Amino acid sequence: MKNLGKNGLSMSQAQSISNLCNQRAVEIDNTVDNFNVIAKTLTIDGEVYEKVEAKPIADNIIELIMYKAKYNGTQAFLMECIKAKEALLESIQQEHPSIGHITMPEKKYIDTPLYKDTVTEDWGWQQLSAKEMAEYLDIEAQAAQVGKFIHKRGKLSQLRHQLAQFSPLEFTDIYGDRKTPVKVTRHHSAEELHGMYEAFAKIHRESNQRVNYFKAKVKNLTSAENEKILRENAVLKSRYEAEVQANNAEYTMAIEEYRNTKDVFVTEFYADRESRLNEASKKRIDVDPRFQEVIDELIA
Repeated sequence: MKNLGKNGLSMSQAQSISNLCNQRAVEIDNTVDNFNVIAKTLTIDGEVYEKVEAKPIADNIIELIMYKAKYNGTQAFLMECIKAKEALLESIQQEHPSIGHITMPEKKYIDTPLYKDTVTEDWGWQQLSAKEMAEYLDIEAQAAQVGKFIHKRGKLSQLRHQLAQFSPLEFTDIYGDRKTPVKVTRHHSAEELHGMYEAFAKIHRESNQRVNYFKAKVKNLTSAENEKILRENAVLKSRYEAEVQANNAEYTMAIEEYRNTKDVFVTEFYADRESRLNEASKKRIDVDPRFQEVIDELIA
C-alpha cells in the first residue's frame, strides 16, 4: 500500500486513534438517536405528566453528521493501512523456499529375485509313475475298506459282539401279553469270527505297510526338492543383498550431497526473508492530508 513508508504513525498509534474515532462516532450516534419530533404528556387528576420528553434536532445536526463521517472515514483509512501492513508481514511470513531446482536423487531399484516356491506333497505325488499311483490307490482303498470292516464299530466287531450275547432261546409278543418262545440258532462260531479277524488284520497290516511306503517316498521326494529349491534361493538372495548394499551406499552419498545443497539454499532464503520482515515491520502509516485534521485532534 502506498501509505506505508518510513515516516508517519506507528501501528500502535494508528490502532489507538482508530479506537478514538469509533468512540467519537458512537457518541454522535447516541446524540442523534435521542432526537425526536414529538413530545407526549398526559393529565391525571388535573396533574400534567410528561410521557415523552421533547428532544428537537440540534441546530448543528449537519456539523454532527459530517464529524461522524470524518471519524468513520479516518478510522476506515487507518484500518486499511493496518490491514495492509499485516497482510504485507503475513505474505512475507508465508513465503517458503522453493527447492524445485535442486533435484533429489532417485534411488535405483534393484529387482527382487524370483525365488522359487517350495513344493507341497501334491508335487511329490505327481512324481510317482502311473503304475505306482495306480498301486497306491488300489492298496489305500483296500486298507481303508478292511480297516472299516474290522475296527471298532465295524461290521465284524458288531458281529462278534452279537455272538458274545448269544442265547439259544428268546421270547416275543405275538398275542398281546402272551409270550411266544423263539429258537435262536448260531451259524458262526466265535473261533470262526476270530480267525476271520486275524486274516483281515494281516491283510490290513500288509496294505498299510505298502501305503506307508508310498507316503514316505512322497515325503522324501518333496523334502529333497525343497532342499534343492532353498539352496538355489539362498544363492539368489546373497547376490541380491550384495547389489542392494552397493546401491544403498551410492544413494546415501547422493542424498548427503543433495541435503547439503538444500540446507545452504534454505538458510540463505530464511536469512533474506527475516531481513525483509524486519524492514516491513518498521513501516509506518503516511497519513493522507484529508485525514490529518482529525488525527491531529485525537493525537493531541
